[in-house]
Amino acid sequence: MNDKRFIFWWFCLKIAIVLASYIPSPDKLLVGSEIIDHIAKNFISYDLFVGCNPSTPEWYYLLEKYSKNISLKWAITPTDNVIDSDASAYQTALKLLKDRSKQIEYDYVWFIHTKGSTSNQHEFRKELCHHFLEKPYDTIRKFDLDSNIGLIGNWLRFQHEITGHSSSCISLVNKTINQILPTRSSYDFFGIYPLYSWYIFKGEIIKSFIDDAQDNFFTENLLSEYDADRYFFERDFPSIVNKYGLTIETISQFEHPSITPNLLKKLNRLWLNNNYQSPNKNAYLLFFFLNRPYYFLKMIFNKMNAFKRVIKRSVKYFVNNRTGKD
Repeated sequence: MNDKRFIFWWFCLKIAIVLASYIPSPDKLLVGSEIIDHIAKNFISYDLFVGCNPSTPEWYYLLEKYSKNISLKWAITPTDNVIDSDASAYQTALKLLKDRSKQIEYDYVWFIHTKGSTSNQHEFRKELCHHFLEKPYDTIRKFDLDSNIGLIGNWLRFQHEITGHSSSCISLVNKTINQILPTRSSYDFFGIYPLYSWYIFKGEIIKSFIDDAQDNFFTENLLSEYDADRYFFERDFPSIVNKYGLTIETISQFEHPSITPNLLKKLNRLWLNNNYQSPNKNAYLLFFFLNRPYYFLKMIFNKMNAFKRVIKRSVKYFVNNRTGKD
Protein backbone atom coordinates (compact mmCIF):
# COMPACT_ATOMS: atom_id res chain seq x y z
CA MET A 1 0.00 0.00 0.00
CA ASN A 2 1.56 3.34 -1.02
CA ASP A 3 1.82 6.21 1.47
CA LYS A 4 -1.04 8.29 0.03
CA ARG A 5 -3.45 5.36 0.10
CA PHE A 6 -2.28 4.44 3.59
CA ILE A 7 -2.84 7.94 4.96
CA PHE A 8 -6.39 7.88 3.54
CA TRP A 9 -6.89 4.46 5.12
CA TRP A 10 -5.56 5.80 8.44
CA PHE A 11 -8.29 8.46 8.41
CA CYS A 12 -10.92 5.73 8.03
CA LEU A 13 -9.69 3.41 10.78
CA LYS A 14 -11.62 2.88 14.00
CA ILE A 15 -9.08 3.00 16.84
CA ALA A 16 -9.61 2.27 20.53
CA ILE A 17 -7.00 3.06 23.19
CA VAL A 18 -7.22 1.35 26.58
CA LEU A 19 -5.31 3.31 29.22
CA ALA A 20 -4.75 1.87 32.69
CA SER A 21 -3.95 4.70 35.08
CA TYR A 22 -2.82 5.34 38.61
CA ILE A 23 -1.86 8.88 39.61
CA PRO A 24 -1.11 8.80 43.35
CA SER A 25 -0.45 12.52 43.87
CA PRO A 26 -0.76 15.87 42.09
CA ASP A 27 2.96 15.96 41.26
CA LYS A 28 2.43 12.84 39.06
CA LEU A 29 -0.29 14.40 36.90
CA LEU A 30 2.32 15.05 34.22
CA VAL A 31 2.62 11.27 33.66
CA GLY A 32 -1.01 10.98 32.60
CA SER A 33 -1.22 14.26 30.71
CA GLU A 34 1.96 13.48 28.74
CA ILE A 35 0.43 10.22 27.47
CA ILE A 36 -2.94 11.75 26.58
CA ASP A 37 -1.24 14.70 24.85
CA HIS A 38 0.74 12.23 22.72
CA ILE A 39 -2.52 10.55 21.73
CA ALA A 40 -4.30 13.80 20.92
CA LYS A 41 -1.37 14.95 18.80
CA ASN A 42 -0.68 11.78 16.80
CA PHE A 43 -4.01 10.00 16.40
CA ILE A 44 -6.69 11.29 14.05
CA SER A 45 -9.83 9.45 15.13
CA TYR A 46 -10.02 7.33 18.26
CA ASP A 47 -11.93 6.47 21.41
CA LEU A 48 -9.92 6.60 24.64
CA PHE A 49 -11.01 4.44 27.59
CA VAL A 50 -9.29 5.20 30.90
CA GLY A 51 -9.48 2.89 33.91
CA CYS A 52 -8.36 4.50 37.17
CA ASN A 53 -7.06 2.68 40.17
CA PRO A 54 -8.04 5.06 43.04
CA SER A 55 -5.97 8.18 42.42
CA THR A 56 -5.63 11.79 43.47
CA PRO A 57 -8.86 13.76 42.78
CA GLU A 58 -6.93 16.14 40.55
CA TRP A 59 -6.52 13.30 38.04
CA TYR A 60 -10.28 12.84 37.78
CA TYR A 61 -10.71 16.56 37.27
CA LEU A 62 -8.11 16.52 34.50
CA LEU A 63 -9.78 13.57 32.76
CA GLU A 64 -13.12 15.35 32.88
CA LYS A 65 -11.46 18.39 31.35
CA TYR A 66 -9.93 16.29 28.55
CA SER A 67 -13.28 14.62 27.86
CA LYS A 68 -14.73 17.95 26.73
CA ASN A 69 -12.30 18.08 23.79
CA ILE A 70 -11.58 14.44 22.85
CA SER A 71 -13.50 11.16 22.82
CA LEU A 72 -12.68 9.95 26.32
CA LYS A 73 -14.56 7.84 28.85
CA TRP A 74 -13.18 7.06 32.29
CA ALA A 75 -14.14 5.15 35.41
CA ILE A 76 -12.69 4.35 38.83
CA THR A 77 -11.95 0.74 39.74
CA PRO A 78 -14.32 -0.51 42.48
CA THR A 79 -12.51 -0.89 45.80
CA ASP A 80 -13.06 -4.66 45.97
CA ASN A 81 -11.38 -5.12 42.58
CA VAL A 82 -8.24 -3.05 43.18
CA ILE A 83 -4.92 -4.91 43.14
CA ASP A 84 -1.41 -3.48 43.43
CA SER A 85 -0.68 -3.23 39.71
CA ASP A 86 -2.12 -1.83 36.52
CA ALA A 87 -4.14 -5.04 36.03
CA SER A 88 -7.28 -3.80 37.82
CA ALA A 89 -7.15 -0.45 36.00
CA TYR A 90 -6.92 -2.31 32.68
CA GLN A 91 -9.91 -4.40 33.74
CA THR A 92 -11.92 -1.23 34.43
CA ALA A 93 -10.98 0.31 31.08
CA LEU A 94 -11.88 -2.91 29.26
CA LYS A 95 -15.33 -2.79 30.85
CA LEU A 96 -15.79 0.67 29.30
CA LEU A 97 -14.61 -0.69 25.95
CA LYS A 98 -17.00 -3.61 26.25
CA ASP A 99 -19.96 -1.26 26.72
CA ARG A 100 -18.89 0.84 23.72
CA SER A 101 -18.16 -2.13 21.45
CA LYS A 102 -21.87 -2.90 21.31
CA GLN A 103 -22.16 0.07 18.95
CA ILE A 104 -18.80 0.03 17.15
CA GLU A 105 -16.19 -2.52 16.04
CA TYR A 106 -12.60 -1.34 16.24
CA ASP A 107 -9.86 -2.13 13.74
CA TYR A 108 -7.04 -1.87 16.29
CA VAL A 109 -6.86 -1.57 20.07
CA TRP A 110 -3.89 -0.05 21.94
CA PHE A 111 -3.14 -1.13 25.54
CA ILE A 112 -1.00 1.36 27.49
CA HIS A 113 -0.59 2.48 31.10
CA THR A 114 0.85 5.31 33.19
CA LYS A 115 4.36 3.90 33.40
CA GLY A 116 6.47 5.87 35.87
CA SER A 117 3.76 7.19 38.16
CA THR A 118 5.16 5.10 41.01
CA SER A 119 8.53 3.94 39.67
CA ASN A 120 9.63 7.37 38.37
CA GLN A 121 10.86 5.71 35.17
CA HIS A 122 10.06 8.82 33.16
CA GLU A 123 12.69 8.36 30.47
CA PHE A 124 11.51 4.83 29.85
CA ARG A 125 7.91 6.03 29.54
CA LYS A 126 9.07 8.51 26.90
CA GLU A 127 10.66 5.60 25.04
CA LEU A 128 7.40 3.65 25.21
CA CYS A 129 5.50 6.66 23.90
CA HIS A 130 8.01 6.97 21.08
CA HIS A 131 7.49 3.36 19.99
CA PHE A 132 3.73 3.16 20.40
CA LEU A 133 2.26 6.66 20.16
CA GLU A 134 4.44 8.97 18.08
CA LYS A 135 3.94 7.26 14.68
CA PRO A 136 1.05 4.87 15.24
CA TYR A 137 0.29 4.44 11.54
CA ASP A 138 3.86 3.22 10.91
CA THR A 139 3.54 0.75 13.77
CA ILE A 140 0.32 -0.91 12.64
CA ARG A 141 1.70 -1.37 9.14
CA LYS A 142 3.57 -4.31 10.65
CA PHE A 143 0.26 -6.17 10.69
CA ASP A 144 0.52 -6.23 6.89
CA LEU A 145 3.71 -8.31 7.05
CA ASP A 146 1.81 -11.50 7.78
CA SER A 147 -1.91 -12.25 8.02
CA ASN A 148 -1.17 -14.44 11.06
CA ILE A 149 -0.03 -11.47 13.17
CA GLY A 150 -2.61 -10.51 15.79
CA LEU A 151 -0.56 -8.53 18.32
CA ILE A 152 2.39 -6.14 18.16
CA GLY A 153 4.53 -5.54 21.23
CA ASN A 154 8.10 -4.76 22.16
CA TRP A 155 10.83 -6.24 24.37
CA LEU A 156 9.46 -9.72 23.83
CA ARG A 157 10.20 -12.41 26.39
CA PHE A 158 10.22 -16.16 25.84
CA GLN A 159 9.45 -17.84 29.15
CA HIS A 160 8.84 -21.52 29.57
CA GLU A 161 8.87 -21.49 33.37
CA ILE A 162 7.95 -19.14 36.22
CA THR A 163 10.28 -18.99 39.21
CA GLY A 164 8.69 -20.56 42.28
CA HIS A 165 6.19 -22.69 40.37
CA SER A 166 6.47 -26.39 39.59
CA SER A 167 4.24 -25.97 36.54
CA SER A 168 5.51 -24.28 33.39
CA CYS A 169 4.68 -20.68 32.52
CA ILE A 170 2.80 -22.00 29.50
CA SER A 171 0.59 -24.37 31.51
CA LEU A 172 -0.11 -21.73 34.20
CA VAL A 173 -1.12 -19.10 31.65
CA ASN A 174 -3.26 -21.62 29.77
CA LYS A 175 -5.00 -22.56 33.02
CA THR A 176 -5.82 -18.94 33.86
CA ILE A 177 -6.98 -17.93 30.39
CA ASN A 178 -9.01 -21.13 29.94
CA GLN A 179 -11.01 -20.16 33.04
CA ILE A 180 -11.87 -16.88 31.35
CA LEU A 181 -12.21 -18.25 27.80
CA PRO A 182 -13.42 -21.85 28.21
CA THR A 183 -14.51 -22.03 24.57
CA ARG A 184 -10.90 -21.42 23.38
CA SER A 185 -9.16 -24.05 25.53
CA SER A 186 -8.07 -26.09 22.50
CA TYR A 187 -5.60 -23.31 21.55
CA ASP A 188 -2.36 -23.02 23.55
CA PHE A 189 -0.32 -20.04 24.66
CA PHE A 190 3.18 -20.67 23.30
CA GLY A 191 5.41 -18.79 25.71
CA ILE A 192 6.20 -15.36 24.18
CA TYR A 193 4.77 -12.12 25.53
CA PRO A 194 5.66 -8.39 25.47
CA LEU A 195 7.11 -6.88 28.63
CA TYR A 196 5.83 -3.70 30.31
CA SER A 197 2.15 -4.16 29.34
CA TRP A 198 2.19 -1.95 26.24
CA TYR A 199 0.92 -3.59 23.03
CA ILE A 200 -1.53 -3.35 20.13
CA PHE A 201 -4.18 -5.93 19.22
CA LYS A 202 -6.12 -6.44 16.04
CA GLY A 203 -9.60 -5.28 16.90
CA GLU A 204 -11.22 -8.56 15.86
CA ILE A 205 -9.40 -10.38 18.68
CA ILE A 206 -10.59 -7.97 21.36
CA LYS A 207 -14.13 -8.10 19.95
CA SER A 208 -14.04 -11.91 20.12
CA PHE A 209 -12.61 -11.82 23.64
CA ILE A 210 -15.35 -9.48 24.84
CA ASP A 211 -17.99 -11.75 23.31
CA ASP A 212 -16.48 -14.99 24.62
CA ALA A 213 -15.11 -14.06 28.06
CA GLN A 214 -16.96 -15.00 31.23
CA ASP A 215 -19.04 -12.03 32.39
CA ASN A 216 -17.42 -11.98 35.83
CA PHE A 217 -14.05 -11.20 34.23
CA PHE A 218 -15.24 -7.61 33.89
CA THR A 219 -16.80 -7.30 37.34
CA GLU A 220 -14.86 -9.38 39.88
CA ASN A 221 -11.40 -9.23 41.47
CA LEU A 222 -8.97 -10.99 39.11
CA LEU A 223 -6.88 -12.45 41.92
CA SER A 224 -9.74 -13.99 43.86
CA GLU A 225 -11.87 -15.02 40.87
CA TYR A 226 -9.14 -16.60 38.73
CA ASP A 227 -5.67 -18.12 39.09
CA ALA A 228 -4.20 -14.72 38.18
CA ASP A 229 -1.51 -12.52 39.69
CA ARG A 230 -0.48 -8.86 39.45
CA TYR A 231 1.26 -9.52 36.12
CA PHE A 232 -1.92 -10.67 34.40
CA PHE A 233 -2.00 -7.92 31.74
CA GLU A 234 1.71 -8.23 31.04
CA ARG A 235 2.05 -12.01 30.72
CA ASP A 236 -1.39 -13.64 30.57
CA PHE A 237 -3.72 -11.31 28.69
CA PRO A 238 -1.51 -10.98 25.56
CA SER A 239 -1.76 -14.77 25.21
CA ILE A 240 -5.32 -14.43 23.93
CA VAL A 241 -3.74 -13.69 20.55
CA ASN A 242 -2.76 -17.39 20.51
CA LYS A 243 -6.18 -18.43 21.78
CA TYR A 244 -7.63 -17.01 18.56
CA GLY A 245 -5.07 -18.72 16.33
CA LEU A 246 -2.81 -15.71 15.65
CA THR A 247 0.78 -14.81 16.53
CA ILE A 248 2.88 -11.96 17.90
CA GLU A 249 5.24 -9.49 16.22
CA THR A 250 7.72 -7.01 17.69
CA ILE A 251 8.20 -3.33 16.95
CA SER A 252 11.97 -3.59 17.10
CA GLN A 253 13.44 -5.14 20.21
CA PHE A 254 13.66 -8.31 22.26
CA GLU A 255 14.43 -8.74 25.93
CA HIS A 256 17.20 -11.19 25.07
CA PRO A 257 19.50 -10.55 22.09
CA SER A 258 19.34 -14.21 21.10
CA ILE A 259 15.63 -13.84 20.19
CA THR A 260 15.86 -12.22 16.77
CA PRO A 261 13.06 -11.29 14.34
CA ASN A 262 13.97 -14.30 12.21
CA LEU A 263 13.86 -16.58 15.24
CA LEU A 264 10.47 -15.18 16.23
CA LYS A 265 9.10 -16.12 12.82
CA LYS A 266 10.40 -19.65 13.29
CA LEU A 267 8.86 -19.88 16.77
CA ASN A 268 5.53 -18.65 15.43
CA ARG A 269 5.72 -21.21 12.63
CA LEU A 270 6.59 -23.97 15.11
CA TRP A 271 3.38 -23.22 17.02
CA LEU A 272 1.21 -22.89 13.88
CA ASN A 273 2.55 -26.16 12.46
CA ASN A 274 1.78 -27.88 15.75
CA ASN A 275 -1.95 -27.17 15.32
CA TYR A 276 -1.93 -24.23 17.76
CA GLN A 277 -0.49 -26.41 20.52
CA SER A 278 2.54 -25.41 22.52
CA PRO A 279 5.40 -27.85 21.81
CA ASN A 280 6.61 -29.68 24.90
CA LYS A 281 9.70 -28.56 26.75
CA ASN A 282 12.01 -30.99 24.96
CA ALA A 283 10.82 -29.71 21.58
CA TYR A 284 11.63 -26.15 22.65
CA LEU A 285 15.08 -27.20 23.86
CA LEU A 286 15.77 -28.91 20.54
CA PHE A 287 14.52 -25.85 18.69
CA PHE A 288 16.90 -23.54 20.55
CA PHE A 289 19.77 -26.02 20.26
CA LEU A 290 19.38 -25.98 16.46
CA ASN A 291 18.66 -22.27 16.06
CA ARG A 292 20.35 -20.50 18.98
CA PRO A 293 22.91 -22.75 20.68
CA TYR A 294 24.03 -19.89 22.97
CA TYR A 295 20.51 -19.49 24.37
CA PHE A 296 20.18 -23.27 24.68
CA LEU A 297 23.43 -23.54 26.64
CA LYS A 298 22.38 -20.65 28.88
CA MET A 299 19.12 -22.44 29.75
CA ILE A 300 21.04 -25.66 30.52
CA PHE A 301 23.59 -23.73 32.61
CA ASN A 302 20.81 -22.07 34.64
CA LYS A 303 19.21 -25.47 35.22
CA MET A 304 22.53 -26.92 36.42
CA ASN A 305 23.03 -24.02 38.84
CA ALA A 306 19.50 -24.46 40.19
CA PHE A 307 20.12 -28.20 40.62
CA LYS A 308 23.40 -27.52 42.47
CA ARG A 309 21.61 -25.12 44.83
CA VAL A 310 19.03 -27.80 45.63
CA ILE A 311 21.78 -30.36 46.33
CA LYS A 312 23.66 -27.92 48.58
CA ARG A 313 20.52 -27.12 50.58
CA SER A 314 19.70 -30.84 50.90
CA VAL A 315 23.20 -31.72 52.10
CA LYS A 316 23.18 -28.81 54.58
CA TYR A 317 19.78 -29.88 55.90
CA PHE A 318 20.98 -33.51 56.28
CA VAL A 319 24.22 -32.50 58.04
CA ASN A 320 22.45 -30.12 60.41
CA ASN A 321 19.90 -32.76 61.35
CA ARG A 322 22.60 -35.39 61.90
CA THR A 323 24.60 -33.04 64.14
CA GLY A 324 21.56 -31.70 65.96
CA LYS A 325 22.05 -28.14 64.71
CA ASP A 326 19.09 -25.89 64.00
